[in-house]
Amino acid sequence: NTKSEGMLPPVSPPLVQDDKLKEAWDKLTQAEKDRYGFEHELLVFLEDMVSEMDRRIEATKVRVAAQNEPGEAEQMVPEVAEQIQGLKDQIQELQVKAELMGEQGEVDQSLALNEEAEKLTAQKAELEGQVEARRQQVLSRRQVVCPVSGLIHAANDPESRIAELHAGRQYRGWKAMRDRLKELKDKRPPRGAPEFASHVRTRVTRERGAGDRPGGPGGGDDRGYGPGKYDDRGGGYGGRGGG
Repeated sequence: NTKSEGMLPPVSPPLVQDDKLKEAWDKLTQAEKDRYGFEHELLVFLEDMVSEMDRRIEATKVRVAAQNEPGEAEQMVPEVAEQIQGLKDQIQELQVKAELMGEQGEVDQSLALNEEAEKLTAQKAELEGQVEARRQQVLSRRQVVCPVSGLIHAANDPESRIAELHAGRQYRGWKAMRDRLKELKDKRPPRGAPEFASHVRTRVTRERGAGDRPGGPGGGDDRGYGPGKYDDRGGGYGGRGGG
């Protein structure tokens, strides 16, 4: 039940989860797991899914970049930058003069110069506040794409909003898949024993193209894929002895 559900390959009958099979799978030695080749099959499946998501993310980034307002936040800065710099120069000059007057014993003049410098400092702060407010306004309309899940959010979203997105199923699901994929790539699981190898090599491809074969999803395949379906809690397949 996420926005990515449509990316899953068609499967008929539906996938099943079996706690007993998961428990049995967990009790297998690594050598026994390698014989089935399920982890290699999961590696291939996850590579396919993550690659497709990355392609979609890049396409979304292009679309979002076209919708954003590039440079608008920076366009306002040159309009006031000269004023701000001029105020800085004046403030510095007044402060130097005030210090000099103080050293010469001209206390009243020194205080007057410092007071004038404070007024200019307030003007500068007001201008800088206007620039920042404008920048935040533009950023609120500017969108960014999450590199993990493809979710879109405002560039200046607070940490609480980002945390909310990261707690959602879309982000958690893709983060888990990416983490598991990295783990399997490091592990480099084998394809499995010859009696299982043909299943492992072809399952993902067949499921992706199932709708193009006579008979629709499932394709009337007779090579033993009926009741043995992927268990997404254990990385295995019900009916084929692993989880």
